[in-house]
Amino acid sequence: MPDENRLKIELCEYAALLWARGLIGGIEGNLSVRISEDLVLCTPSGLPKGHLKPDQIVLIDMHGTEKGSTGARLGFRESEAVKPNYRASSEIKMHLGIYQARPDIQAVVHAHPP
Repeated sequence: MPDENRLKIELCEYAALLWARGLIGGIEGNLSVRISEDLVLCTPSGLPKGHLKPDQIVLIDMHGTEKGSTGARLGFRESEAVKPNYRASSEIKMHLGIYQARPDIQAVVHAHPP
């Protein structure tokens, strides 16, 4: 399985790059990356994509069930983790459909170019 923490950082970096180049604005657009056969990391809904943090990235399974943002997955006990309730992108069904139809696809980007 790929390094989940590194992939979260990369999702944030690519989202910021898309924002800086004017391909997404504000809370538009979304990105995801497959981390296993059954799990995907995706950008959260409702947050500016140019300024995301790795702990805001959402883990979701291929059935669309959110496994949460990453506070409790970083080695903290659930009671210690400050874990805001970030939600998966509203476009996650499109991402999951692509992953299910094409097992060779490892990442999806939905941008809003001018």
